[in-house]
Amino acid sequence: MPDIFGTEVKIGGAWKIDGAILTIEGGQDLVATGCRISYGRAVTDYLPINQHARYLISGPGTGSVELSAIIGPSKSIKNFINKYSDICQTAGNTLIIKPAGVVACEGSDNEIVEFICGGCTMQALGLNVVQLGEMSVVSSSFTLKINSLSIK
Repeated sequence: MPDIFGTEVKIGGAWKIDGAILTIEGGQDLVATGCRISYGRAVTDYLPINQHARYLISGPGTGSVELSAIIGPSKSIKNFINKYSDICQTAGNTLIIKPAGVVACEGSDNEIVEFICGGCTMQALGLNVVQLGEMSVVSSSFTLKINSLSIK
C-alpha cells in the first residue's frame, strides 16, 4: 500500500545486531573504543582527441585505519605498538571488522560480511589523558596505513 506521498515501500529484510567485533592480530586484549577505515584508489579519466570514447585507468588501492583504545594494566597495548610499528611485520599485520551477535529475522536472506585490512603498519600514535569525574583515563589513537581491503 502506498504511503501519504504515493511511495510503495518494500521491506527487503531485517536483522538484529548487538555490536561489532574488531579482531586485531597480536592485539586480542586491546580495549578498542573506536575504529574508522578509509580505502581508495586513483582513477584517471582519459578522453582521446581522436576518438569518441572514454578510458578509465585505475591505480592500486591504499588506505588507512584510525583506531582508538584505552591504555590499561595490560601488555597488549605494548605488544600492539611493537608489532604494528615494526615495518618488517607489515605483511602479516591484519585487522578484521565484522558485526557481532547478528540474528536474521524470519524471511530475511542475510549474510555476515567481514572487512579484512591487510598489510597494516603504524604511521602515527597519539596519547590523551581524560578526567572522568574522580578518575583519569589514558587513551590512545593510532593511524595505520593499510595496503589491501577485502570482503569475506
